[in-house]
Amino acid sequence: MKYYSEMHEIGHEGHTFQTDSFNPIPQLSHHIQKYFALRKEDQLSNSSYWYMLPDNNVHLIFYLFNHKDKIVPDWRVIGPRSKHKIIDRTDRKFTFCCTFKPGGFRNYSNVPISELVDRSSPAGAILRQYSYHLFEKLTQLALVEDIKGFISTFEAFLLTFPGKSLFRPDTIFDNIALCSSTTEMARALGYSERHLRNLTKEHIGHSPKLMLQIQRLTKTLHRSVEDDDWTQIAYSSGYYDQSHMISDFQKFIGSSPTRLFS
Repeated sequence: MKYYSEMHEIGHEGHTFQTDSFNPIPQLSHHIQKYFALRKEDQLSNSSYWYMLPDNNVHLIFYLFNHKDKIVPDWRVIGPRSKHKIIDRTDRKFTFCCTFKPGGFRNYSNVPISELVDRSSPAGAILRQYSYHLFEKLTQLALVEDIKGFISTFEAFLLTFPGKSLFRPDTIFDNIALCSSTTEMARALGYSERHLRNLTKEHIGHSPKLMLQIQRLTKTLHRSVEDDDWTQIAYSSGYYDQSHMISDFQKFIGSSPTRLFS
């Protein structure tokens, strides 16, 4: 097994599908972290089961599935995850994922982000604005794998959303790299711990403590790509010791790191 940072997933090494990553236009960069497109997922030669990992982001994902010899489109909002989820890529022909920065989706959602945690919902039920004509247009572009046209159409849609939040949740998330506790985060931002907790639950979906835990686990996974010394990885990622790191792996992924990546 291997960690794939572009997708924030764990899957089998040597996959055969094509992965491409893209940056958003400057007007959307405060809200959106990245895009990535996957093609030929249905041609995987090895296991199609992958781990979607806990994270602090909302994802807006467009799919094309093979279903009974027909291509079926789907557009879904994947909320922040507090636990892993195993997914099957067997019937996926095309995937386009827009990963929002923590808190970046709030302006586009008609429900509080806390209601999206660990949920997969139809985009039409969550987006403040929705157009079936747009869905059809994106489907046509995906069918011919016109990624440039797909992104251009998708970004033009996002730019139509009215209003800009004066609150910038990404500034909270930026403080995670500088703080080792929720008390430090609250002090750095000038908030009470209660106010910080209310803000993160509303705009990001997780408590500050859970945000810190997920971010630390993510650091560990990134380091595992270049290093297999789990003791050193644990200390460099901010854990007290290796057993502390193993406890988080068991909690969030259901396996120890050595067993998962063996």
